[in-house]
Amino acid sequence: MKTLKKIKWNVIISSVIYVALGVILLLWPEEMAKNICYVIGVIAIAVGIVNLIDYIRKDYSVDSYRYNLVYGLVCILFGVFVFVKVDTVVSIIPFLLGFAVTISGLLKFQNAVDLVRMKYSGWGIVMIVSVLNIAFGIVLIMNPFTSAMVLFICIGIGMIYSGVSDLIATIMLSRSIKSVGRELQKANEDDVVN
Repeated sequence: MKTLKKIKWNVIISSVIYVALGVILLLWPEEMAKNICYVIGVIAIAVGIVNLIDYIRKDYSVDSYRYNLVYGLVCILFGVFVFVKVDTVVSIIPFLLGFAVTISGLLKFQNAVDLVRMKYSGWGIVMIVSVLNIAFGIVLIMNPFTSAMVLFICIGIGMIYSGVSDLIATIMLSRSIKSVGRELQKANEDDVVN
């Protein structure tokens, strides 16, 4: 039961983050796209530097076959590439976000299937939400938009939708699990009495 609560709260937190990022993308689409790239670049360079320091500090005569030097250099080069070619990286973001939205939809699809298996009457709503989520993710992956601004506004809408639908699916699944748990507990108590 603790594991289920932990999973539930992880989904709720990620849903809130999706909604927050979606709102930010709606309000400042172009600036946000470049800022995301710069953050990715900074993180990549930082990870690269940490790996280089780790490589220099360790005794590799004892601990060989670790590729911190190469990994560190690749991360630093990637971070520099992001800064130099920010427009190219911005053009890849819709694909990556579309992929994330599609995965979110597939996870909700599994939730719907789980609800069907538990004979929960509200599974249809979760199924519809998941199919719409998957469809929107595929649209983002295909990138049919000509204007970056329109694209990132749509991504913002998709992220808000994905976050809200994750919350709805999680709440419905949680209620269903609690209901099944109460029924099992009542059945066990009745067996003890008899």
